[in-house]
Amino acid sequence: MFGKYSHTMFYVLDVSKTVIWYIEKLGFQELFITEYYGSVRHKISGTRIDFHKMSHKDLSRPFPATPHFFCSDLDASVASLLELGIMVEPVRSEGDGPRFSSFKDCEGNVIGLVEQTSP
Repeated sequence: MFGKYSHTMFYVLDVSKTVIWYIEKLGFQELFITEYYGSVRHKISGTRIDFHKMSHKDLSRPFPATPHFFCSDLDASVASLLELGIMVEPVRSEGDGPRFSSFKDCEGNVIGLVEQTSP
């Protein structure tokens, strides 16, 4: 069901400011950046962190960091989780990005699945 680790998602108010901070302070390299979404990778560890824009009105609820895992067959992975009785968010995509979904563990922690589009 799971492939290799993809990235951790952080929810932020200012994507550009956050990307610049990770580059200048922690030695990450920019992968891409838009007004609503950005991604960096650490030069040594290879760790990828993505940043998704949220608004001030979203501050009324928590947005914890979310780990994401690649899967080679997203639809089969979702079906397997559903067979186990695990509620899964609808599969979707944003812009030209890969399809993804998410589910919660027994404590309510969100785990993301990302369709791996290349080996």
